[in-house]
Amino acid sequence: MTSTTTSTKNQPIDIAAKLSSFSEYYSPRRLASIDGSHDIKLAKLKGPFVWHSHPDADELFYVLSGTLIIHFAEEDGGDVELNPGQMFLVKRGVKHMPETKDGQEAHIMLIEKMGVVNTGDAEGNLEGLKNEVKEF
Repeated sequence: MTSTTTSTKNQPIDIAAKLSSFSEYYSPRRLASIDGSHDIKLAKLKGPFVWHSHPDADELFYVLSGTLIIHFAEEDGGDVELNPGQMFLVKRGVKHMPETKDGQEAHIMLIEKMGVVNTGDAEGNLEGLKNEVKEF
């Protein structure tokens, strides 16, 4: 695993410090990359996102704080509610919509293939949403 920060000695990554360094919601930051194929990202969420899927990639959600509800169509198994310390893998191509419970803030870690962006294949009004991954 490689960090996106350059260092001459081994150092842990302080996740709380990284989360405190930004305030934008639904604007994931790349924390590290694994073997040049997958990214580990941190994001702050609040309220609903947009319905979307990632046709070519699975998406792993790990909740650090708050409560995250991932909405799915009934034929895809229905909604999943995640609390801190819980994770869920959304399989490639499955439409979903993340939303925080009661509009409260949540912090999550994501593991995805490199190049995956948060809005996936969403169409329509994406006002205020950036289809990009930012660096720390």
